[in-house]
Amino acid sequence: MTADAEMSAGNRDAEVTPATRFNFMGRLSSLPAVVTLWDEAARFYARLKDSDVVVGKTLRLVESGAELVAEGSRSVVNKFNRQLGYVDDLACRGLDKLEDVYPDVAKKQPGEILKDICIYGCKKCIDAKDYGVRKISDIKAISADVLHYAAHPLQTVSACTTATLAYSQELLEFVNAALDKP
Repeated sequence: MTADAEMSAGNRDAEVTPATRFNFMGRLSSLPAVVTLWDEAARFYARLKDSDVVVGKTLRLVESGAELVAEGSRSVVNKFNRQLGYVDDLACRGLDKLEDVYPDVAKKQPGEILKDICIYGCKKCIDAKDYGVRKISDIKAISADVLHYAAHPLQTVSACTTATLAYSQELLEFVNAALDKP
């Protein structure tokens, strides 16, 4: 091999290396929920592959084709390394925001997250029920007062007159006290 060919092969290897530096997929695949989901999907896929000879051979053929396409497209992917790096950076920032807003995503197992969601949902349902009961009680009390005032107008007028007289008496006492001051 000539020096130029060796250098060209070295450049090609150097171009391939940056593609492995993308870390979004690594970070995403380290999340407990994703690990659990991936394991479940892999188990299902393995069962599907083993379920029937024709299905198994077809899936193995598709896997080999996908591997060939992945190997063949590596040079094309490397040409877009910078753009893919930008997309990887954006995806990592989005993952950072998700982990900031929901820190449990990176720490808890899916069962724990689901349990927390159920507890939170139950608490909100109980709060909504309590709020509804309080409002219904308030409406019931107001309705009873309105019904009482509508059914007993003489008592209502008498109560209003008594309240007005009491207020007027207090006002007169205040005015007298103010006038008596030098």
